[in-house]
Amino acid sequence: MEVFSFERQIKHCSSYQKILLLGEGDFSFAVCLARAFGLAVNMVATSLDSRESLMLNYSKAMSNVMELEARGCKVLLEVDVHSMSQHPFLISERFDRIIYNFPHVGYLHGPFSAECIWFQNRFHQDLIRGFLKNASEMLTAIGEIHVTHKTTFPFSEWKTVELAQEVGLYLVHEEHFSLLDYPVGMFISFKFSKQHSYTTSGFDLGITASGPWSGYPGINGPQMQRDVTWIMPKYTSTIEYSKAYTSYQKILLVGEGDFSFAACLARAFGSAANIVATSLDSREFLMVNYSKAMSNLKELEDRECTILHCVDVKTMNLHPLLYNMRFDRIIYNFPHSGYSNGPSSSESSIFQILSHQNLVRAYFKSAREMLTETGEVHVTHKTTYPFSEWNIVTLALEAGLFLVNEESFSLWNYPGYQNKRGAGICDQTFPVGKSSTFKFSKYPPYCFQFPPQLFESTSSPWLML
Repeated sequence: MEVFSFERQIKHCSSYQKILLLGEGDFSFAVCLARAFGLAVNMVATSLDSRESLMLNYSKAMSNVMELEARGCKVLLEVDVHSMSQHPFLISERFDRIIYNFPHVGYLHGPFSAECIWFQNRFHQDLIRGFLKNASEMLTAIGEIHVTHKTTFPFSEWKTVELAQEVGLYLVHEEHFSLLDYPVGMFISFKFSKQHSYTTSGFDLGITASGPWSGYPGINGPQMQRDVTWIMPKYTSTIEYSKAYTSYQKILLVGEGDFSFAACLARAFGSAANIVATSLDSREFLMVNYSKAMSNLKELEDRECTILHCVDVKTMNLHPLLYNMRFDRIIYNFPHSGYSNGPSSSESSIFQILSHQNLVRAYFKSAREMLTETGEVHVTHKTTYPFSEWNIVTLALEAGLFLVNEESFSLWNYPGYQNKRGAGICDQTFPVGKSSTFKFSKYPPYCFQFPPQLFESTSSPWLML
């Protein structure tokens, strides 16, 4: 199990600071910070561009966005710096650092417009003024706003320091900028704060329980019912990884038996604050039918996992406590629709197989609605006959999901996990034999060469390939 030291620094940025990045082009600056930190759960990276614009105009934008989201960064598109303080996902957020590198309003008369033209300069100033005004409302008490900007003529005519003073911000430091510091002429990073002067030694980082995810759709957001609490994982000395899952992915577990798989992940992570674990069974049913369910639930609750009972995978996207959430990983281990004629039913019966297929098809359709853009739906399933007749990959395609990987499954990778039969013989395990974890996404691996609308419909010609 790989272990990472948590606090990392690059120049004036720290993994302990809550950072907002604005005006990102291909998100390469955000990726630079994320790699230096190891993780990016403390970062929100934004761009004025739409996803389609990024795909068409930046060769590395989508790979950078995927890397950021994998590292736990929140990525927001179509964010205008003039009104960002009122953005629905940012309105209640406060940041230790707000960073805008090389702001530019665009060219009024095409790319050959002269930067020294008076009204071009005025438009740049209006952009900076609007940014600084909004940013000042989004700072923690001792936060800083950083603007990296050319200092030679005509860019010096923007009067960045004077613009900051107009909105009540004060220059606390001016530092030369070099691309070598982040693995072109003279550049400067201007650093402003709401306070006239202060020292940064021994300051309080202002990290709150709401954490970098508090603006995430459905997680303690304005439409989220407050009896589900999703808390940012605690900042500890180590971050631990378990097989294909990390403590900084937002994970939904469905169809849990005695919750031993959820408990396995929670132990590996140290915290389960990033996990929502669900079961079709009621708490009372678990108590009666699974010998270790209650102890597992107690451990999960102690580790801050969100636990939901009586959740049907066929309709989970409409569940009142889930419908507004989005997840990086949705995991269903060994789905089973139950036995149509009792535990002695034959798994090779066509009626039994059709029943299983209907369950998995509905799960895929529901899960797809709950994914982040780069999220994955995982199904662990036996691959020998008659289970191979379920045709998992085909069912996923019907729901608009594409296979990105198939990985052999071994119980040895998940210590403490005990697979359960359910369906009347609940607490018994079964031999997993030859099984795989099938991993699906909303887009095929080559999709970032094309607009995502091509893949949104199950009638898309891509399904006919």
